[in-house]
Amino acid sequence: MKHTTRRKLCAIAMAAVLLTGVGAVGSAVPAVSAGLTVSAAETLTADSFDYTVDGNGEITITRYYDSDTENVVIPDHIGDHKITAIGYGAFRNRNFKSIVLPDSITTIAENAFLGCGEMESIQFGSGVKTFGKSALAYCRKLQSVTLPEGITEIEEYLLTGCENLKSVTLPEGITSIGQHAFASCWNLQKINIPDGVTSIYREAFEGCVRLFDLSFPDSVSYVDYEAFNSCGWYNQHPAGDVYVGSVYYGYQGAMPAGTAVVIKEGTKSIAPFAFYECVNLASVTIPDGIKEIDSSTFRGCTSLTSVRLPSDLERIQNDAFEGCTRLTKIVLPESLSSISFFAFADCTRLKNITIPKNIADVDNDAFTNTAWLKAQPDGDLYFGKTYLMYKG
Repeated sequence: MKHTTRRKLCAIAMAAVLLTGVGAVGSAVPAVSAGLTVSAAETLTADSFDYTVDGNGEITITRYYDSDTENVVIPDHIGDHKITAIGYGAFRNRNFKSIVLPDSITTIAENAFLGCGEMESIQFGSGVKTFGKSALAYCRKLQSVTLPEGITEIEEYLLTGCENLKSVTLPEGITSIGQHAFASCWNLQKINIPDGVTSIYREAFEGCVRLFDLSFPDSVSYVDYEAFNSCGWYNQHPAGDVYVGSVYYGYQGAMPAGTAVVIKEGTKSIAPFAFYECVNLASVTIPDGIKEIDSSTFRGCTSLTSVRLPSDLERIQNDAFEGCTRLTKIVLPESLSSISFFAFADCTRLKNITIPKNIADVDNDAFTNTAWLKAQPDGDLYFGKTYLMYKG
């Protein structure tokens, strides 16, 4: 499978943005007088850290200063106030080796532990419900992590750049793995994706070159493009069709001329860009049950002459068949409700289109530079129930 490649410069830029900024923080939290009184939204200091207290009397740690203590333990209260959150960048770039968080903490914000390059272990309490973006990114000495049971998604960039991370335990109950969540975890060797995960987003495992032991539940119904780019599992996959759970992910290896792909029954979706510029793809049969042809799925398939669409297809997204220059006809099912911009643009030989009677959402650029559009008479042009344009 071939995709557009702009991510390297973006990744470098992202790393630079993430790792610069707030100064170093880190160490154990001292005891604070039980008689301490505070007012809502006021920033307070207790020896080695700053914090705020909200209107409910709950504490968010906003910055941590101590750079000497190697093994950090965060208490669950300061005085009468419960600590419930680690704020944005609070421990960013600190040099402690380990940290233990109390059960009272429910939220770990964006960049909370970003760039803690000496951190070897982190123990979460049972109360954690959410992580912010990049909360554990670029913790280069972290070798294993068990994520807490209370979370329902793996946030984007969560552990990206943890280059010595070897094992991750994901909790039951998560439904999605965000973009770049484990990108550039070069030493990650095994991960079990639990049943119930439905979505894996862009470049989630990009650059996990040693990750060969990877399995997927049937619950996976959406996989974004390049989710496994330069991943050991994908690189060593046998040539031919690649499935991730219930998703057709792409074609591994060099596709022979005249290839006919028949996507297996029970498949729920096709990844965007799955056949991008597969110039040797001649025909494709897509089973019923797939509701959408995603962005750029067949873009640039210049040898594609035959497409069988599902009878219950609902949407064709932007650029889906753009540049399929040998495609001459297509039967669009009556179930189809929308066709997005440039979906069939530059299909220069596409002349014979079976048009659904009731389709009411078609972008006026969907059939740009097609034989069908050129053959239409001047004047008001309709596509099903959609007013497409005035031609002429």
